Amino acid sequence: MPSVEELFTKAFHLSPYPIGITDLETGRCLEVNDACLDLFGFQRDEVIGQPALMPRIWPEAQERSRLIDRVKSDGTVQNLEVAVRSKRGEMRQVLISVDLIGLGGKHCLLTTGHDITERKQAEEALRRSEERWQLAATGTTDGIWDWDVTGHTVFLSSRWKQVRGYHEDEISAEEVEWSSRIHPEDFSRVMATVQSYFNKDIPTFECEYRTRRKDGTYYWVNDRGVAVWDAQGQVIRMVGSETDITERKQAEVERQKFVSLADQSLEFIGMCNLDFKPFYVNEAGRRLVGLDSLEQACAAHVKDYFFPEDQPRIIGEFLPSVLRQGHGEIVVRFRHFKTGEALWMIYNVFQVMDENGQVAGYATVSRDITERKRAEEELRQLNETLEQRVVERMAELRRSNERLGAEIVERNAVELSLFKSEERLQSMLDHSPNLIFMKDLQGRYLDANTQFQQTFHLTRPDIIGKTDHDIFPPEQAVIYRANDLKVIAAGRSLQFEEMAVQDDGLHTSIVWKFPLRQLDGALYAICGIVTDITERRRAEEALRWNQRELQESRAQLQDLASLLLRAQDSERQRIARDLHDDFSQRLAAVTLDVAALERNPPLMPELLSNALEPVREELAQLANDFRQLAHRLHPSLLKHAGLQAALEEFVQHAMQRTGLQITLKVNNVPDSLPPDLTMCLFRVCQESLQNVVKHAKATDVLVKLSGSSRIIGLSVMDNGTGFDVQDKSSHQKGMGLISMQERLRLLNGCLNIHSRAANGTKVCAWIPF
Repeated sequence: MPSVEELFTKAFHLSPYPIGITDLETGRCLEVNDACLDLFGFQRDEVIGQPALMPRIWPEAQERSRLIDRVKSDGTVQNLEVAVRSKRGEMRQVLISVDLIGLGGKHCLLTTGHDITERKQAEEALRRSEERWQLAATGTTDGIWDWDVTGHTVFLSSRWKQVRGYHEDEISAEEVEWSSRIHPEDFSRVMATVQSYFNKDIPTFECEYRTRRKDGTYYWVNDRGVAVWDAQGQVIRMVGSETDITERKQAEVERQKFVSLADQSLEFIGMCNLDFKPFYVNEAGRRLVGLDSLEQACAAHVKDYFFPEDQPRIIGEFLPSVLRQGHGEIVVRFRHFKTGEALWMIYNVFQVMDENGQVAGYATVSRDITERKRAEEELRQLNETLEQRVVERMAELRRSNERLGAEIVERNAVELSLFKSEERLQSMLDHSPNLIFMKDLQGRYLDANTQFQQTFHLTRPDIIGKTDHDIFPPEQAVIYRANDLKVIAAGRSLQFEEMAVQDDGLHTSIVWKFPLRQLDGALYAICGIVTDITERRRAEEALRWNQRELQESRAQLQDLASLLLRAQDSERQRIARDLHDDFSQRLAAVTLDVAALERNPPLMPELLSNALEPVREELAQLANDFRQLAHRLHPSLLKHAGLQAALEEFVQHAMQRTGLQITLKVNNVPDSLPPDLTMCLFRVCQESLQNVVKHAKATDVLVKLSGSSRIIGLSVMDNGTGFDVQDKSSHQKGMGLISMQERLRLLNGCLNIHSRAANGTKVCAWIPF
């Protein structure tokens, strides 16, 4: 029969719990079982007899010292939780019991442990889970519920009660507190969904329904939950949350109204999110660019709708401008997705706001002007070959205008203003260049956009609820009402030509009127979109007048060309005369002086120097006069130092040459300007000062050069005699003004002259850049 010691030894080594024996005084490990070695990850030879083991596994030496003191005092310590370190450095939580025993005449410690690390981690995870549950229940904006299905009670969070208008103590834990508030029309559907989830017919419970507030009103919620089943497959608990989706439901209704309006429009109407990803394009827009479905339209990015050559300008310039300003308009080319054809559009973009006044996305109402662009190109070609084919091109232009007029009529969009609460659609209507209105079946105005109000100088209160007879003259009101009744009787859109008196007289418009229907198909109102075609008709008359003006201008240009040639010849004669009468004579005189010295040289060197002094002075003066002549013809300083430096030098020489008091002021002039611009302004200043010297009899002249980010200007003002600007006979023969005007015209600049007799003259030139 085994001895007690053998039994103890066998139990010691076979125990699944870590057991170790250490010397009380030295801390050396005398014996450990395999479970202990597994716990700490040591080999037996790394443990037995090693004095440095205890500091390695006890991270806190003071904690071990306190344990030994307790064992010495009490003889035993039971169920103490301690943290120890394994060989790999991992921290483990261990529940230990320590007994003081005698072994071989020595005091030893018998330590038995139980690894509770996983239990501690589970307890910590449970504690954190409980904290998260409490935070979720108190901090979320959703209502939280916990349904004890078997006990027929339910926990309802404070938020669940608050959104219904109740205080914490006004609702009990009875499960009927939830079910009794479901809208009667939704009750059966909600209960059927719950039962289907309990039967595991559906994978998740999620249901949208209406629930009642304390004040008796209903609102929409989205309810979601997760259930727990017992071993018999019965639901014992279900936890979930509900979210108020009333605004989303209302938005869906309003969006359906908007889509109904937009789908009737012939314009390109689209909307995208803040990342410029489309989520709606109306049927007319999809048809225009060759897309067969809304899914195809939403799969593309906004930039994909533009012609490839125009995409960099849209992405790099236009869209960033829209982000800054909230709206924008540009003439740009769309592309046809199937054929690749370019479609010219007036691309009008503006912000769409959500119910909180925040930017939710962007919308566009874009107009196809491809036909108009083609007409403009034909008109440009017509002007280039006007002398040979004026009659033929005029006929083509008339046909082009007729096509353009027909296209404008076909393009008129049907746009509807929803109720005042729908700010996004109202924003779209208010940005439309057309007049848009909505009337009920009795002819009373329900709404009118900003353009309508501004055109007739009315405010919204002046319009809403009024009829045409309250706003317009009787003869016009009768026609408007008769056309409305035709649309109501036909039940479809009709087009009319109507006239109205505006500030500048009688205007003619194409009016597209169409019925509006409720979701059940019942007609409840009519909408009208008004396109003013008065300017088009005036433009046709202006075009005919411009053709006559063009012929007259051609004759004037021929006269101007002849005059310029004569001026060029005159200038050449003046330069030749100056060279012959002045420079040539002076050079001849210098030549004679040098020849005289050559024939009769002075005998003494010092006398030769005195004799050559007048010759040197004359040559120096000739060189200076040559430089001034070259400067007047083309100032080199203008190219190398810029406009300001060239003007400063020119003004200085002018004062020395004429004796005039000339002041130059320069303000905000960019350092770098185009050469054509600097040469033009320099010549304007040169010509103006020359006119002052010749004609003004002035004593003071002020020259100003100023600029901004987009334009630069020059003005020359004197206190001379002045002249009557309206009297053409006083300056019709001079080339100075004509030269300045032509130079500025070539750079898209303008020239203004302000002068009165005896009050001086001011010449102003402005050039954009």
